[in-house]
Amino acid sequence: MIRQTTELEYEIIGALLQEPDLVRKLEKIIDGEDFSLVVCADLFSAIRESVFETGTFDYHTAADVIRDKIVDPLSFLTRCVEITPTTAN
Repeated sequence: MIRQTTELEYEIIGALLQEPDLVRKLEKIIDGEDFSLVVCADLFSAIRESVFETGTFDYHTAADVIRDKIVDPLSFLTRCVEITPTTAN
């Protein structure tokens, strides 16, 4: 069960990294506090804040948010995107 929850959280972050504006819809049903992983909660909150303030969010900003929590932030972010299902495949 925990593995499934972790993957779901990664997929949510992966989807937001690909389409940051999705946070406008997601924030109506989930919040940073809904994440069991602190790194995902921090990313969700940072994406939401950035999208509402500037309209954008990118990998470099994401890496900065989690740099003190993850040894290799870019690999973590890449993993989140890679496991996210898309309709393009």
